[in-house]
Amino acid sequence: MAIKLSATRLDLGTARLDNANLRAYSESVNALGSVSGATTINLALGSVITATATAAVTWSVTNVPSSSAYCAFTLVLTNGGRATQTWMSGTKWQNSTAPTLTVVGTDVLTFFTVDGGISWQGSVTMTNSSGGSQLFVWGRNNNGQLGFGDTEGRSSPTQLPGTWANSSFGQSHSAAQKADGSLWTWGYDGGSGAQGFADTIKRSSPTQLSGTWAFVSLGKFHSAAIKADGSLWMFGANSDGRLGIGDTLYRSSPTQVPGTWASVSMGGSHSSALKADGSLWIWGNDNQSRLGLGATLNRSSPVQLAGTWTAVSLGEDGSAALKSNGSLWVWGYNNSGELGLGDVAMRTSPTQVPGTWTMVDISTGHAAALKSDGSLWVWGSANVGRLGLGGDSAYKSSPVQLAGTWSSVALGWAHSSALKANGSMWVWGYGPHGRLGLGDTNNRSSPTQVAGIWASPPFGSPAAAYHSAARRP
Repeated sequence: MAIKLSATRLDLGTARLDNANLRAYSESVNALGSVSGATTINLALGSVITATATAAVTWSVTNVPSSSAYCAFTLVLTNGGRATQTWMSGTKWQNSTAPTLTVVGTDVLTFFTVDGGISWQGSVTMTNSSGGSQLFVWGRNNNGQLGFGDTEGRSSPTQLPGTWANSSFGQSHSAAQKADGSLWTWGYDGGSGAQGFADTIKRSSPTQLSGTWAFVSLGKFHSAAIKADGSLWMFGANSDGRLGIGDTLYRSSPTQVPGTWASVSMGGSHSSALKADGSLWIWGNDNQSRLGLGATLNRSSPVQLAGTWTAVSLGEDGSAALKSNGSLWVWGYNNSGELGLGDVAMRTSPTQVPGTWTMVDISTGHAAALKSDGSLWVWGSANVGRLGLGGDSAYKSSPVQLAGTWSSVALGWAHSSALKANGSMWVWGYGPHGRLGLGDTNNRSSPTQVAGIWASPPFGSPAAAYHSAARRP
């Protein structure tokens, strides 16, 4: 049926509406970032939800309007076909069959309810629709790590040509994945081979690494990537076994770690990965007990950490992970209170932080986590304003709430960032080299907005010490 719209008439085939009054309409974006395990969509934070699946996800929805109201939301899900998606109880699909989602790429799904969320009607609106997002980078560029073909730093977000689905930054090397599964790396890896090209050459422009990939994560001088079949490949520095391949030899080309994996997370010199069954495996440098295995012995092969887990974040020396019940567990170095346990004592095994949480990120001396109500909590070192608490420079060994309602958070080496439900991005902390993206090199001790609407916050790795990247919808 053809639909025609003019200034005064809307033709709907067999019907006509004269003098149509078109109402302004807008929706708030709730950017969840990377998700796995039990994931809650809070409709109070936005009706357009963006997320990237890194493992199996079980979805639920809160703050649904009363049963007398029609309610709908849109889910823009990247890499949803990588693992099992368990939809809300009572979800009904077109043709009574749940959709097959894209393994590498973006699907747009819509859901609506007329009974307050007791049941949902779901449909796939578009599949692999966007082909990726706009990627913006900024900060230090002495080794070409921004990817512009030069070594000139940028203090404001500058678009990298192309469209991208994922990105991760190391200390001086970078990687990004496109929706077609191609993986591109560039910068300098300190002679470790962490670009994956069987050499240690500096590259100032993205260069494609052979293969089809679903996920990438960079450490300081080592790299990891997962293919669509769940195989995990590591490359780069390996003096302490951080590549997980049973020895301490450097690899300048991707080398496979046995097993099938759902996601991978890299610290400064240790690594971890989740399997689809929620088992968490960890390896590499165990100085300061960062592996959580009750000792300080380096591991050159993956060792399972007891429990069933949904997400993990590795810092420079400390580590944090979430279980499916929302409990948060931390271990490792704690000199600045970055474990959030009310003291500065090191933990050799996972120890629970009180509360129920939906997202956590730990970096070098500080950490942050979100609760389902959108509250953001920070702790650890407040040096150079990295906690965002204004003039308060005392370290915090227990979580302290940062004002506002937030949808995701990501930390860099000594700087921090978070998104609000409306897609606004806020940064704070250490500013030299323009790493905050605010057009200058000043520190910020309180959250300061970066212009634009964003789909992901920058940083997200303690290794991202000097340069940053974020995606726009």
